[in-house]
Amino acid sequence: MALVNPKVPYVTIRDAILTLLRNNVTALNIGLDATNGGTFAAGGTTQIIPGDPRITPIPSGLYPVILVKIDTKQEKYLELGNAGRKRPVIVFNIFGIVQNLVATPDTEIMYLTSNIEGIFRDNIQFDSNVQISGIGNARFGIGLTQETYVDIVQIDLACEVEVK
Repeated sequence: MALVNPKVPYVTIRDAILTLLRNNVTALNIGLDATNGGTFAAGGTTQIIPGDPRITPIPSGLYPVILVKIDTKQEKYLELGNAGRKRPVIVFNIFGIVQNLVATPDTEIMYLTSNIEGIFRDNIQFDSNVQISGIGNARFGIGLTQETYVDIVQIDLACEVEVK
């Protein structure tokens, strides 16, 4: 028996989020200091990737970085029965990570957070079936990766998709 593609296109939605961010590196770079913490390169394919900061290795010269990871899914039913429709809400964690420089504590991560949220607010529809339904909490923290101190933000992004 052949496997059937899932009706909730998790990978497609994640990839649409990555593409949206990669296509907007100019907006992501607003306020970021190219001489200190770095900026996103055109296309962002090595800096905007799927992953989880707890397990995804990030080379020290690659900052800033954005990682996208699926978090939760909740079903919303529009109609019940065999002909029913549902609108799953899938939450993705968007992790923004910048080098923590003593000269600009918190400034870089606040700019990056604002830039990420702005891109999602300006682009709420991925296609006719998938839309952003909310930008949730933004949680800030610090960390140490490969002897580099970093500022981290985790933004919750809720997406709705209509499926049969």
